[in-house]
Amino acid sequence: MFKNYLTIAIRNLLRHKGYSAINVLGLAIGIACCVLILLYVQDELSYDQYHEKKDRIYRVVESATVAGRSIEAAVTPPPWAPVLANDYPVIEAYTRIKPPASRWLIRYQEKRFYERYFAFVDSSFFDIFTFPLVQGDAKTVLADPHTVVLSESMAGKYFGDENPVGKVITGDDLYEFTVTGVMRDMPENSHFHFDFLASYGSLAPHGLYSEPSTMQNHGFSHDLFTYLLLREGYAPEDLERELPGFLDNYLGELLESVGIEARPYLQPITDIHLHSNMEAEIRANSSILYVYIFSSLAVFVLLIACVNFVNLSTARSARRAQEVGMRKVLGALRNQLIKQFTGESILVAVVALVIALGLVHLLLPQFNLFSGKSLAMEYQSTWLVPTLAGIALVTGIAAGGYPAFILSSFRPVAVLTGALKAGAAHSLLRKVLITFQFGISILMIIGTLVVLDQLEYMQNKPLGFDEDNLVVVRLPDEEALNGYPAYRDALMQYPEILNVSTANSIPGGQTSLNLVTPEGVQEDESPVYQMIQADFGYIETLGIEMASGRTFSRAFGSDSTACLVNEAAVRTLGWENPIGRTFRLTGEDDDPPLSVIGVMADFHVQSLRQPITPLMVRLDTEPASFMVVRIQGTNVSRGLETLQEQWRSTYPNHPALDYSFLDDDLRQLYQAERRLGSVFIAGAVLSILIACLGLLGLASFMAEQRTREIGVRKVLGATISNVILLLSRDFTRLILLAFVLGAPAGYYAMHSWLEDFPYRIEPGLWVFLFAGVAALSVAWLTVGFQSYKAAAANPAEAVHAE
Repeated sequence: MFKNYLTIAIRNLLRHKGYSAINVLGLAIGIACCVLILLYVQDELSYDQYHEKKDRIYRVVESATVAGRSIEAAVTPPPWAPVLANDYPVIEAYTRIKPPASRWLIRYQEKRFYERYFAFVDSSFFDIFTFPLVQGDAKTVLADPHTVVLSESMAGKYFGDENPVGKVITGDDLYEFTVTGVMRDMPENSHFHFDFLASYGSLAPHGLYSEPSTMQNHGFSHDLFTYLLLREGYAPEDLERELPGFLDNYLGELLESVGIEARPYLQPITDIHLHSNMEAEIRANSSILYVYIFSSLAVFVLLIACVNFVNLSTARSARRAQEVGMRKVLGALRNQLIKQFTGESILVAVVALVIALGLVHLLLPQFNLFSGKSLAMEYQSTWLVPTLAGIALVTGIAAGGYPAFILSSFRPVAVLTGALKAGAAHSLLRKVLITFQFGISILMIIGTLVVLDQLEYMQNKPLGFDEDNLVVVRLPDEEALNGYPAYRDALMQYPEILNVSTANSIPGGQTSLNLVTPEGVQEDESPVYQMIQADFGYIETLGIEMASGRTFSRAFGSDSTACLVNEAAVRTLGWENPIGRTFRLTGEDDDPPLSVIGVMADFHVQSLRQPITPLMVRLDTEPASFMVVRIQGTNVSRGLETLQEQWRSTYPNHPALDYSFLDDDLRQLYQAERRLGSVFIAGAVLSILIACLGLLGLASFMAEQRTREIGVRKVLGATISNVILLLSRDFTRLILLAFVLGAPAGYYAMHSWLEDFPYRIEPGLWVFLFAGVAALSVAWLTVGFQSYKAAAANPAEAVHAE
């Protein structure tokens, strides 16, 4: 029986090659899209799942309200971890992770490289996290100060085939580390990534966070990440209930005196990548929102492909009516016919799956480039093959189930007497499905236009400073900082170098948050300001406009206690004349107050996802980790050559100049939006393509069904354009209905998305009209092509054939 069904199914596919090709190609595109997105979603959901103790690992984070402003911070003070472990026995182990503020210069003999992925961690790091060691004992590898574990990649980079264990490397020209172990490279699906893990105790000799730290002198200096391993069988909620008391016990008076409400809580490690977007994250995280958007796209595209199958199968159902009638006369039961026709649709889905896998392998490199991942089709994995089989089965049943029920319901008498009209029944369903297809397509077009328009707006909105021709140079160590004055003076001898400055932060980077007490404000009402420490030329180098007052100048010795604030700070304080007003920094009561000498016009120091907030710039004549250089716009290449030549001259023992253009760095802030735009473009194109494939098949079928009518109309004088309009009219109505339904849905969806941006576009009427016209135009071209073929046929042949 099965062999008979299979033979009939294959014969039917080959007999109607055109319709079979449309069905298979549509399903193949839908399945390929689904598989690619499935790989992406599976990777996103797999982050930190490989840790053997993942269900017991939590990160300590903090929610605080300062002067009415809510802050969620991923960082905590250094003493919290040991004090928590001492006070709460349910904590089995803890580790702190402290990455340096900038890249480190690592040296081994003649090899010198700037490294970004370096961190100090407690000795229990390898007991908590599952990162296998190739060399070394996990329990003791970081037990002593001045020890470091390297990744396999770094071991090869610095030592080649030489055994690295026991060798000494230098970091930041301050630390000497003995290599005690080598770990496997951390997997990509980790929310943090490091190549060097140094013992936390190494910090002590240099006066940083010496143990035992106390909550009193370091209890509110948020600058590292704290992870806890809870004992088995213990509910994290029980510990969370104790944390407010812990904070109140050690820091209650301090927090109350400065008007801060703070609440520490626990964050499961498996939630961090998709559910955490706090201040000072250890690494840029993704968002569960994008997982939902990607998943929805996969479902929509596959649904549209299934709709094609249903439409074409039901439209051509009467073509197989005679077969159904004969089988029923010969005793075939309805459930047997349902199995047969469902089996045929599953066969189509399997053929489509094979083609889809070919498309996936073809498109995967480009998809990886777009997503920033290294996805692969790992057929040996436990989930992939069953999932692919499930997709084929579900797609086959979903697409073929309804047509199977339709075909099996035909009455033999109606079939054999010719009372059944081809495709006459269920035309309402086909119209609904076509409307659904194009409604989704219109929604995707609207989404594409809005996302691209918002991205264009964010990339081109004036930021309040001149970001063009600004080069950021990183000064990663003491030697680089000490050599800065000589490097700066050498650069300023060249006409292509216009300005040079240093600061501890650049626009688009992390900016520290400080409690400040403005003149006339109580300390317990102190607001939080963003703080930048910069030298004399910072404002001029960035091209920031001054709303009033002046910038820092060497001509004024009093500028050592001067500051600049932005217009947002002045507005929140209600100061009509801010020049000469003073601020005190919380915790620096013995220092003289800072006097305002100028007000900067508001400028963006963060991405446009965050609003402009009060900002203070302090003068710091000591070199900072970021050097900003303005190059003459007409001679950029020569300016870069000068930077590199003078770097080699000033720092002969350093690696090559580590630089970037600020405008490129700022564009990187909107990577997620660019990816979302690409997703919507792909979704819109695929939706339209698959919908048009189905439309092509339906138009061909309808033209075939109306062959005699077309012939008669042409004999009576109808022109080709008349026939095209006749065949296009019904489809046009359906596309217009799809627009009426899809446009409001698109408006609602994109309006909700835009609400997350403080600076955003307002989608104009043109967006929706363009989406409707685009969908209608593509549909007309598709139907018009098939209609023209029917209209151009010889009417005599059509009438004779009938």
